[in-house]
Amino acid sequence: MCDEIYPEQLLHWSPALSVGNADLDAQHIILLEIGRDLLELLHDGRASQQHLWSLLSDFLVISRYHDALEESILADNHCPSLSEHRAAHARAQEHIQTALLEAQEHCLQQEHLRHALTDWMKHHLSEMDLKVKPFLRHHPHASNPSDAALAKDMALAA
Repeated sequence: MCDEIYPEQLLHWSPALSVGNADLDAQHIILLEIGRDLLELLHDGRASQQHLWSLLSDFLVISRYHDALEESILADNHCPSLSEHRAAHARAQEHIQTALLEAQEHCLQQEHLRHALTDWMKHHLSEMDLKVKPFLRHHPHASNPSDAALAKDMALAA
């Protein structure tokens, strides 16, 4: 079991965390809020499986869109650590997808979810994205990920 982490101890948005891209910053804020909400529910022990599933589903849809946009911008700006960024995104998505399936089947392993969320909230933005901030500031081709892909994710999550 990992050390007990309380939601209020986790990362809160501040201008120092900005990656210089308003779209990515807004998505980071939303993901941090959903993550804190999930951890608070897990900590208090007052969450139904359905409520956890709903929040996890929101987190997964938003993070998929966010990761695709971030990777697109990094690719367009020739970021040398793009492959490491993609791998970290894939690992995080896998953890959240597993938790989502567990919640749907009413067998959520809350400690694993708590660990995955805590890890993402503590490390994704502060250790990964800020290191590549110069590559995230602008999107030269403004080729956002497909709206169709986002719509598909939202439909699957519903």
